[in-house]
Amino acid sequence: MALDVGAAAYEYGLRTPERKTSRREDWESEEKLWQPSLRETAVKENLSGSEDYSDRFIPSRATFASKNAGRALAARNGKATPSSAPGGDGGYAELLEGELLAVDVARKLRFKPAAQEQRPDAFSLEPVTLKAPAAPRVVRKVDPKPYQCLDAPSLEDDFYLNLVDWSSTNMVSVGLDRFVYLRNEYSRQVTKLEPERGSTKVTSVSWLEQGCHLAVGRDSGHVEVWDVAEGRILRRMEGHQQRACSLAPNSYVLASSSRDRDILLRDVRAKEHWNSRLSAHSGEVCGLKWSLDGQYLASGANDNKVCVWRLGSHAPVLSIDEHQAAVKALAWSPHRRGLLASGGGTRDQSIHLWETLGSCSKPISTVQTGSQVCNMTWLRNSNEIVSTHGYSLNEIQIWKCPSMSKVATLRGHTFRVLYLAQSPGGHTVVTGSGDETLRYWKVAKSEARENRQATRSLWSATIR
Repeated sequence: MALDVGAAAYEYGLRTPERKTSRREDWESEEKLWQPSLRETAVKENLSGSEDYSDRFIPSRATFASKNAGRALAARNGKATPSSAPGGDGGYAELLEGELLAVDVARKLRFKPAAQEQRPDAFSLEPVTLKAPAAPRVVRKVDPKPYQCLDAPSLEDDFYLNLVDWSSTNMVSVGLDRFVYLRNEYSRQVTKLEPERGSTKVTSVSWLEQGCHLAVGRDSGHVEVWDVAEGRILRRMEGHQQRACSLAPNSYVLASSSRDRDILLRDVRAKEHWNSRLSAHSGEVCGLKWSLDGQYLASGANDNKVCVWRLGSHAPVLSIDEHQAAVKALAWSPHRRGLLASGGGTRDQSIHLWETLGSCSKPISTVQTGSQVCNMTWLRNSNEIVSTHGYSLNEIQIWKCPSMSKVATLRGHTFRVLYLAQSPGGHTVVTGSGDETLRYWKVAKSEARENRQATRSLWSATIR
């Protein structure tokens, strides 16, 4: 019986919704019979509050409003119109309206004009919200080939010597064996300075600041001062026991260093051969450079040490032991006071930047060059360093400071590029190598006469 009652209840439950549903549908069908037609609804809605009307045969655009009528019908019946159908955008209804009622729908199908960028008024008090366009990155191009090459027979392939320099009057000097050759970069004339009989080989050359006197160091340790206009020696100074391998002028003070590990400061106007002796290195002192203000002298030596001396002091104010090889390459920044660059030899191959006026326990920037750093100069017109290299790349590199990112690499020498000098305009450098050549490179754009005259190539020319 329980099963029969359950079955009867289940059967009753199924039949009861069916009877209710059928009755509801009947009520809805009867209600629809009494609903007004679509046309009557549209006419009533549009006639309310308006004097316009329409009869059965002549429709009025203002009173017909088929779109409103369609929406009203859809709202009553709960059915979707073509414009509200899934995926529809109302385009079908608008086209139908345009065809039946001659409504201009061309305007609705046009592309919307792009919104113009609103630029701030120059006299507006509103804050500027537009972002400024990023400045385009300018990549400086450097000619990778020298524009001039000169033969320099007997140019020594010795890391510790300094045999090339460029004067403020645009004269290039180069030491070859016992002689010094001068080349006027304006007229391209070459002059030879004849030494006295018995003179030893030239180991260093350096122009005094005025550009009319040249200091020459020799293998005997003597230091000479020449008047290049007259071609004669003005002074010969002693003091070193071995070769004078580096010279650095500072107004009338001439610093010289030697294999005997000492640095001598000389006043070329005084009668004495030297006025002060500086001793802090335990190896041959092969690099000397004065800061631009003339207050500090940097020295590098074969003991892998860099020392910074204050003018008038007898002890270094700063001693740097960061390098792992001999330090010859030194350069002071002409753009920032107290900033010094130093480069190490074959086992080191690095360039460091030092802030010498503060605590200098660590370099502020370092770059591994991949080869022996032989020489260095800081460009006057741009914050860049030009370095020359030996084993094993034998190339010239340009570095952006202080990031020490590489700007360009110049190749042409086949031996170590040991010698480097910068033109007075700062747009050209000359390099010397053990391959017995001097090569001129344009490292910056210039309209100066020195570069306008350098447009012709002088390959196979000679310094002698």
